Amino acid sequence: MYNASRFHARLANVVASIRPTRPRVGYINRPLGLDVAAPRFSWALQTSGRAQEQDTYQIRVFDGASKSVWDSGVVESNASQNVPYAGSTLLADSSYRWRLDVTAGNPGSNGLPVGTTANSTFTTGLLTEADWKGAQWIGLPNKGSGVQLRTEFEVPAGRSVRRAFPYRVGLGYYTPYLDGARVPTHELDPLPPFRKRVFYDTFIYRR
Repeated sequence: MYNASRFHARLANVVASIRPTRPRVGYINRPLGLDVAAPRFSWALQTSGRAQEQDTYQIRVFDGASKSVWDSGVVESNASQNVPYAGSTLLADSSYRWRLDVTAGNPGSNGLPVGTTANSTFTTGLLTEADWKGAQWIGLPNKGSGVQLRTEFEVPAGRSVRRAFPYRVGLGYYTPYLDGARVPTHELDPLPPFRKRVFYDTFIYRR
């Protein structure tokens, strides 16, 4: 005997299993130092059922003070790759978090689309020459390999550092140290083709 309520309950369970995974910005998980004005968002969908697809998505981006800088609104689309940012101008050297909400194409047990959420973050890098604030090249000419360069800075009185984003450029391989300790995830960074262009790198330092 056909039981409609049991069928719909099974359908709701299948739809509810759909969720966004692997949120990416510029194909990178939680990227640091993005230097594009309109980064692109992508994600994957995970489901335990067949023939299930995304019905709508909504992307919301917030700055470090939790102020909304972009809300895509609910977009009726199954697109999940390279959705361009279209909000307020992103500030250089800043942290952002973003929230993704998707709904499935079939209704849940309450008759409403089943929605699931993913959250992630990204930071912006130095977007213009002015953002470098007068930084100058340093070095010891004609000294061969193994040159050690060092500088010091002071934190303003009454303030403390919880995290920092150092930016650095090196012509050749280099190993960075901060407070006398080697940065754990960076050693002998790749040699860039600096005859035509020079890349910069950044990382998170936490106390």
